[in-house]
Amino acid sequence: MFMEGVMAGLITDISGVDLLFSRDFPAGELASRRRTIAGRIGPQAHLLIASAPPVPGDVPVQDANFYYFCGLETVHSYLLIDGKDGRTRLFLPSRDTM
Repeated sequence: MFMEGVMAGLITDISGVDLLFSRDFPAGELASRRRTIAGRIGPQAHLLIASAPPVPGDVPVQDANFYYFCGLETVHSYLLIDGKDGRTRLFLPSRDTM
């Protein structure tokens, strides 16, 4: 398990974690984007999108694809979309490492 020990928590319903996300896009629009891509990748695929890695000395800038699908600006995060049922899982770093 490559994420074991790296991620502190798994949020299975990211629409309910309102405080972590930007206000640039409504939650319904983000959910629609994830459903659309799940349908396009097909039932035998998963899509794993990583947030942008931090660059020492630079201002953090989120990966555009990651931000497009979840609106989250936290580094060291992963978004997993299941093409079979559209289920989305969000992996976040431990608060101690942020």
